[in-house]
Amino acid sequence: MRAVSGLSLFRVLVAGFLLAAGPALADDAKPQGAAAARAVTDQEWRDCSSDDSDLSLKVCSEIIDRGDGATSTERAMAHMKRGVSHYRKGEIDAALDDWQATLVFKPDQAVTTLTLRVRADALLDQKRYKEAIADYSRLLAITPQDITVVLLRSTTRALALDYDGAIADAYQATALDPKRSEPYYVLGHVSFLHKDYDAALDALDKAVALSDTHGEYFSLRGTVHLHRSEFDQAKADFEKASQINPKLELAYTGLAQAARLTGDSDGAVAALTRGIAASPESVSMYADRANLLIEAGRDPDAAADDLDKEIEINSKILAQTDLANGGRSEALANRAFARALKGDIEKAIADADEAINLDSNARNALDARGIAYVRKGEYARAISDFSQAIGYGGDVISVYLHRAEAHQAFGNYALAIEDYKTVLDFAPGFPTARDGLTGAQEAQKVEEAGTPTARSDTASLPPATTDNSAAEPAGIGKRVALVIGNGTYARFGQLPNPKRDAEKIANTLRDVGFTKVTIAEDLSNEAFNEALHQFAGDADGADWAVIYYAGHGIEIDNKNYLIPVDAKLASDRDVAFEAVPLERVTAALDGVKGMRLVILDACRENPFAAAMTKTSATRAIGQGLAQVEPESGTLVAYSAKAGQVAQDGNGENSPFVLALDSRIRTPGIEIGKLFRLVRDDVLAATGNVQEPFTYGSLSGADLFINPPAQQPQ
Repeated sequence: MRAVSGLSLFRVLVAGFLLAAGPALADDAKPQGAAAARAVTDQEWRDCSSDDSDLSLKVCSEIIDRGDGATSTERAMAHMKRGVSHYRKGEIDAALDDWQATLVFKPDQAVTTLTLRVRADALLDQKRYKEAIADYSRLLAITPQDITVVLLRSTTRALALDYDGAIADAYQATALDPKRSEPYYVLGHVSFLHKDYDAALDALDKAVALSDTHGEYFSLRGTVHLHRSEFDQAKADFEKASQINPKLELAYTGLAQAARLTGDSDGAVAALTRGIAASPESVSMYADRANLLIEAGRDPDAAADDLDKEIEINSKILAQTDLANGGRSEALANRAFARALKGDIEKAIADADEAINLDSNARNALDARGIAYVRKGEYARAISDFSQAIGYGGDVISVYLHRAEAHQAFGNYALAIEDYKTVLDFAPGFPTARDGLTGAQEAQKVEEAGTPTARSDTASLPPATTDNSAAEPAGIGKRVALVIGNGTYARFGQLPNPKRDAEKIANTLRDVGFTKVTIAEDLSNEAFNEALHQFAGDADGADWAVIYYAGHGIEIDNKNYLIPVDAKLASDRDVAFEAVPLERVTAALDGVKGMRLVILDACRENPFAAAMTKTSATRAIGQGLAQVEPESGTLVAYSAKAGQVAQDGNGENSPFVLALDSRIRTPGIEIGKLFRLVRDDVLAATGNVQEPFTYGSLSGADLFINPPAQQPQ
């Protein structure tokens, strides 16, 4: 089964707020005043405001093109209304251009606030959360008491995973109107997503006390009770939600989840059967019921029929031409889930890919794609998707179960056991998790006895060394390199580029004459430290020593760490024990007599940070890596400067590695200039999004990683 509640309920709430803006979107109001009335007729304003988008575009354009024949206020309003019509036709960029043109006219407060609200709501609908938040903030600077906008900014911040900001906004809304229920509902929801279940329950109790006629309130409170393992209270809330709103799918899926987690498979199927009877065009309950039947090994024909029905319903939804991104992403995720269970793997993955492209926070789409990858046997990809889904918070117990099963199939028995225990801590009576745990423990015993039952691709590969000392040109000294590519992470699955990037850099260094190049891939903590220890011996007395690392890295309290593939990093305090501090990397170069170079391609979007529990309110977890001050004679190069996130690109290698490879292969570029050129190349390749940066102080001598062709012998 899928998540009972989470961001989907947020979207129900957001949709309700946007309905409040409906009159503004369809408003046929015109600028007031005698001059305005003479310039543009009432009929023209009605046509410009028409629901017929083509008519609206024609007449609004005529008003805009009238130039001085219309007032600036009239042209501003025409731009705003034309933008709405462009948006209705799916012409997003044209709509945004019109709304920006409206604001350029600097219209009065009423038109300004209306335009900002329309644009913010559209940006939210397009999942452009940061831009939407910026417009809601501009609105609140004008009308700080607008509780609806405060709540919209809160929900948008939550969708952007800024839970602290979302909670602050929700509290502000409760202060603006303590007798209104919606702020407490929003506060409960963002607290739930932030995994503060006590605060969520307190807020939802207040929401229900203020208004007991909203099924969504009871459904969300039931979900919080589920996460507190309070199954009887959860069932009572879901039952109440179904009575208030008999067509509320979340009520029945919640009842089914509560029954399933307590070992009542029949009760779970019965709850979904009730829900389908109340809402035959359900977008998700058919596949959930099929999943239960498959899980219990019952009635495969009925399960197949349910999956076909789910695919049919969501395909009809996707055929709608005016479907907004949020609805499209949800329907694609539902269809992907059904197709994955049915075994139509490639179509399931295609649906999930499209859903995720529309909404990067589409947790159910990630879960569905993970299920498809498991059935395809691509366990590392599955684990990566499940881990990302878990990182988004909310109701993720089923996703933990799916990841446990993927770890077990992949041969990662210790991690499977950990995930099964997480599920059982939450629901001790859940038979699927209990049986899975037993199976994983037995497999682990067999493996420990020396008869492995599966191979895990996360096992550390031994370093491969190429010794070019016999071919080293005379006069340029001893040059050695350690190249590390960590790509297959046990907890979060596969990174696409690090191993390919590491192999490319290793080959490049060999080709430019490095004496000894050691390449190591998918290093565990133990193997990582051993590789550094061995390389420290290789580097003693070297004229040049390079360490290149591609993989995940993390910054905690301005200290940088590189992450081995077996790291779990369940909490921030685990980093010091499970990751490799950058100081240990640079220490491996202490015996080098010449140039010391550390290249870190480790500034990727980091799933560990999102999923990590913070044990200290004062401990800061940064984005990317923090700046460093290496000792004299050492240069540390980042693929993206401190605080930035590097891009993996769309090809075989990252933009940074492609630029670095090209510049290293060009003879005679001094090392300082080389990295300046790499910086320029990467900025150009990423549209100024990623800026490589170097740290360190070198002498005035020219230093060449690839000496000039006429280098004196």
